[in-house]
Amino acid sequence: ESLWENKSKAPDDKGDASEEDAEFVKAMGLDIQALIKEQENIKESLWSSGGTIKSVENEVRILAAESRKMNSDIYNVWSLANDTEKTVEALHSDVQKAQIIMDESRKMNSNAHQIWSLAKDTAKKVESLYTDVAKVQSVIDISKKMESNIHKAWSYAKQTEKRVEDICSDVKKGFKKKAWMS
Repeated sequence: ESLWENKSKAPDDKGDASEEDAEFVKAMGLDIQALIKEQENIKESLWSSGGTIKSVENEVRILAAESRKMNSDIYNVWSLANDTEKTVEALHSDVQKAQIIMDESRKMNSNAHQIWSLAKDTAKKVESLYTDVAKVQSVIDISKKMESNIHKAWSYAKQTEKRVEDICSDVKKGFKKKAWMS
């Protein structure tokens, strides 16, 4: 009975469970053999009382049926434990996959923040370049005006030089005429 009572408790460990199952089945076999032997002893001692023997035989049949039912229950519990282990392993695998996805999501989020920061920095640089381009364009416009003014001044200087040369030439001719006249 003590083995039967211990067996009704759930096993803590798979390895221990299979050893306990083997011991339990062995003990049940011994118990059944002992019961059969006891039945035979009772038959011999109570040969005259047929009702008692039938009662014991009936109890043995009941015990054998209970033993088969318990073996079936043990098999069902063992099968359920295996199924549960597989389910737990599958869940563990799913949890690991979810962790990998979450890690990748964090990396992508970090990369997105870096890209966003880079985009903002680039936008600031583009704005700065646009301002610089506007300044350069302003300098180019001023340079064109100055070039036009320098060109006009150069043209005016050339015209003035030509006039001065013409005046000098006229003055020289005038001195030559006077020198001839005297």
